[in-house]
Amino acid sequence: MKNIYQPLYQRILLFCVLLLASQLTFGQQPPPPTVITTSQIVDYDEEITLQASCATGTLKWYEDVLATPALTLLTFNVTETKTYIAVCETSCGCGGSPLESDPVEILITVNTPTNVTTDKSICDGTSLELSALCPSGTVTWYEADETTLLVSTTVTPTDSPGPTSYFVSCVDGSYESPKQEVKIYVNNTPDLTIPSTTMTSPVEACLNSSITLDATCPSGTAVFYAGNSITEIDPDISNLSTIGENHYYVRCESITDCPSPFVDIQIDVSTPPTPTINTLADPVCPGSIVVLDATCDADSDPDWYLNDGVTPVINPGVMPDTTTTYKVRCVSRVLISCFSPFQDFTVTIKSDITSQPASVLACLGDNVTFTVGIAGTPTVIQWQKRQADGTYTDIPSATTETLTITNTTINDEGYYRLRVVGECDFFTEDAFLTFPETIIYKNKATPAGTLPTDGFGYVAAISNGFAIVGAPGRSMDFSFEAKGAAYIYKMGSDGKWSQTAQLTPLASDALQYGDYFGTSVAISGDYAFVGAPYKNFSKGVVFVFKKQANNSWTQVAKLSDPSSTGNEYFGENISASGDFLAVTQMGEDRVFIYKKDNTGTWTYDTDVEDPSPSPSNSFGMSIGISENTLAVGTPGFGINGAILVFERNNSGTWQFKDALPPSDPSSGIGLSTAISGNTILATRVSGSGFFVEVFEKNTLGTWKRKGELVGDGVDPVSGYGYSLSIHDNIAIVGAPLNFDYRGAAIVFEKSTTGEWVQKEMIMPDDLIEDDTFGSDVVTDGKNILITASPGGGSSGGPPPSISNKGAAYFYNLYTPPAVTVASVAQAAGVCSGQTATFNLTGLPVSDTFTITYKIDAGGTDKTVLVTSDASGKTSFTEGLTSADNTKIIYITKIKNEATGCEKVLDVNSTIAIKAPTLITEHPTPTGVCVGETAVFASEATGEGTLVFQWQRQAPITNGVNGPLTNDFADISVLTLPNRTSADNGATYRVKVTGECGVAISNDAILNVYQKAVVNITAGPPVCPGTAGSVLFSGTPSALVYYESEGNTRFIMLNADGLATVPTAPLTASTTFTLKSISIEGKCNRALSGSVVVQVLPTGTSIPSALVLVSPTDDVVVSDVKTLYAQNIQATNKINTGGKADNLANKYVLLEPGFEASQGSVFLAKISAACP
Repeated sequence: MKNIYQPLYQRILLFCVLLLASQLTFGQQPPPPTVITTSQIVDYDEEITLQASCATGTLKWYEDVLATPALTLLTFNVTETKTYIAVCETSCGCGGSPLESDPVEILITVNTPTNVTTDKSICDGTSLELSALCPSGTVTWYEADETTLLVSTTVTPTDSPGPTSYFVSCVDGSYESPKQEVKIYVNNTPDLTIPSTTMTSPVEACLNSSITLDATCPSGTAVFYAGNSITEIDPDISNLSTIGENHYYVRCESITDCPSPFVDIQIDVSTPPTPTINTLADPVCPGSIVVLDATCDADSDPDWYLNDGVTPVINPGVMPDTTTTYKVRCVSRVLISCFSPFQDFTVTIKSDITSQPASVLACLGDNVTFTVGIAGTPTVIQWQKRQADGTYTDIPSATTETLTITNTTINDEGYYRLRVVGECDFFTEDAFLTFPETIIYKNKATPAGTLPTDGFGYVAAISNGFAIVGAPGRSMDFSFEAKGAAYIYKMGSDGKWSQTAQLTPLASDALQYGDYFGTSVAISGDYAFVGAPYKNFSKGVVFVFKKQANNSWTQVAKLSDPSSTGNEYFGENISASGDFLAVTQMGEDRVFIYKKDNTGTWTYDTDVEDPSPSPSNSFGMSIGISENTLAVGTPGFGINGAILVFERNNSGTWQFKDALPPSDPSSGIGLSTAISGNTILATRVSGSGFFVEVFEKNTLGTWKRKGELVGDGVDPVSGYGYSLSIHDNIAIVGAPLNFDYRGAAIVFEKSTTGEWVQKEMIMPDDLIEDDTFGSDVVTDGKNILITASPGGGSSGGPPPSISNKGAAYFYNLYTPPAVTVASVAQAAGVCSGQTATFNLTGLPVSDTFTITYKIDAGGTDKTVLVTSDASGKTSFTEGLTSADNTKIIYITKIKNEATGCEKVLDVNSTIAIKAPTLITEHPTPTGVCVGETAVFASEATGEGTLVFQWQRQAPITNGVNGPLTNDFADISVLTLPNRTSADNGATYRVKVTGECGVAISNDAILNVYQKAVVNITAGPPVCPGTAGSVLFSGTPSALVYYESEGNTRFIMLNADGLATVPTAPLTASTTFTLKSISIEGKCNRALSGSVVVQVLPTGTSIPSALVLVSPTDDVVVSDVKTLYAQNIQATNKINTGGKADNLANKYVLLEPGFEASQGSVFLAKISAACP
């Protein structure tokens, strides 16, 4: 009975046993050793050491042959020439014989004479040529005393008692080998009788062949000589290299008699003639059968080989898919292994197709083009698309070398080819169009009430939204009754899977103890299939269920072998595709094929058998069917297993097509098999692990190996490839024993160059040891189901963990929709310098994208990473300035980060910037008089309600600015009544706060003026016709209006509050009257008071007039000034030494701006009288 606890381990162990039973080497042969000690010539009794190293395994040395015991001492003295053999040895993964590398031989040659003339007898008076060879150095012959050198090697021994001895050695520099003795006997007895030979001359032999000379002597020994009748030779002659007559001689010799006369043995060496090739060398179309034909002579036949000269061509009718060279030679019917040199013959393939279409990985919505290179002018050019059943249909209007598909949709995915009818009628290779897909986890499922012993997830199948999972050990308790079960799961609208049925046979077929219902499962369309290979005394049954309108499942058929007598295990493996179901019967090495007819009835179609049946072949250990092709794993087939391929021809007959061997002759293949269309996956096993090989069928229908699926990050030793699945360009490999038996599954995708690359390794986070995730893997191209079936402890013995009940993990191969953006809009206006939010709509939902955008048409491209929500919306932010207010934001590109799909866009929207806070009119400086009201005003613009805050900075005191205060109302006009002199020099400004910032105005100074005063003083009397003067003194910078001679004039006092007004030349005394005074145009006030500038009569002296001349540098020496003694200032004292008469102690006022330095000396004199 099957031990359901350990299905994985049992199956792997069974595979190993089958390999051993087939005498396969379950292991990878280690590489040969690296030998350090090389072949060499050594002196006699020289010490050597055998040295080598192994990259893998243990090094062993042997003497002469591998069958001898391995050497234990590797350092020793050599006295004879021998061959030593080094090998690397490893243990076998299945416990069989150790694995040995290819041997590496070295020859240690001892430098001693070889091919030495043997002891012999000659007749008295006969000469003899002594001969010998040395590996190195010189052959040296000695007389019998072993010291006297022979003058010549041609000797004529004399008849004397006893033999004449000669000695020979090898001399190489200072080295001389031990001497070898040759004894020559001289006799007078009659000659020996000549030898007899079966080799009747001439003997026919083939060039390069070997031959053994044969002769017998009535007495004595037959000794063979070369054609010179002097040199002794070995009778075993290899590699006959001279065409024509070759003569050898033989005679009988003994030490007691004269040798017999020579007998001539003639060997005629020949070779078959070069074949005449009859097959025409004209180019042929692909798919043409070329019959290889050649002619030899009457005694030989042609033999054809592949270009390697090793692989024979079994069927002379060949159909190469590319230009191919074959070899032919004539093989003699008379002489064994006698053949002529090879002749080459090349079959040249011509085609109207000069280049093949390339596969395309496109994004939804892209425009896709397939292009084929075509020569000549074909009459038919027609593109075709492959359908689900493997047939091809014409694409309407696609009749040029280029096929363009615009705005691609998911329905365009698939395989395309072009039929070209011109000089040939042939098809291109298939090119596929596919779209990027991401793997999305959906959910995990385990039936309620499942026990660890049920084996849930042992096998599974999936198709078109339905899945089936087998639990062959299903029991109601821990009774291990193993009746078995199978569960149906259905995908919901949300992509998640839920159990909808548990399949149960009809009551008449009620399950019994040990039926193991669910050991194999399959699903195709509305039909589900469940194998129970142990039912009915292991005859086996496959139950067929059909989905009803209400999604329930009903048994509609029961398939079995009516001729079975038991233990055939019908249904151990099953596989379904379209209208075909394949069922293995392991006990009889047969695979049954059933077909669904138009009424939905499944009936027996045929069965296929192992073309080379053997009990150890395990035909049907794994199977896969796809359309009209069946692949059967047969790990014991031939020497190292094979995937046997059967194909259904146009007449509906299934025929054996090919046997696909593993790439490594030391491994077995067929533990697992999967097929989809023109691709087969198969697991091979060797001592170094598990490997998944890929085979593909070309346009001629020939299956060829295309490489391996190499899993990155997994251990190939731990069950890699235990389960396989493939659908079009997606392949999945289960590795259930990896990662401490947690398991893993690796998803591969076929690239546009035809290479299979790892897409993702799936390993759920919730796995624990011994879960064996990857027990089975299945995909229908859009969904993935991976099971974790209870497989026993990692030690291989105990039952599974109580917590491990098995599980089915469901995933979706999601093709994201075409990338696009429907609109972009700014969420709200922002202030300059703030960050704006831009909302995007119309994106594919719940995915991550890179958005390329720019501000204004001439702006710089920027990118931002965004994730859309469930409604296809998202947003991003961008800082804006006032310069962007009149610009537009452009969305120029979108890229899906998961798939790499991108699209160029032109989606735009206007940018909105709120008005900044700006001062449009600054307050101006203001001057007022003490007690008056000062007014400052400002205007501003901006977003929202503007808040005005006036600020005052006190006047500078002792060179320091006063404090800044804010004690003013929030108004745009600042009114300051009753200003005092303390306000003079204060500055005022306004701070305006709006929604988009703060603006501060320029400073405006406040000048507060005192009320101006002025005094008027007449200048000294003047002579008639002379200009007088009036002196004003008062408030600095005051503007004084005065009247004279009916005219009103004004003057401004300087910073010292002084001003002198010269008059026009006067003829009479003139009155000057004050009218008004103001300062900075303010503080205007009326005045009163007047003075008279007197004009002296003619002849009158000018009173108190002095002419001061300074002899010092205080004034220019030549500058004479007339000054008057009035408004005396102490700082301008005239020293005593410079006084003139009648000046007493008076002081003089110098004109404004002139001050004499202390100690200046002035001269004074009385001015003259008026003329």
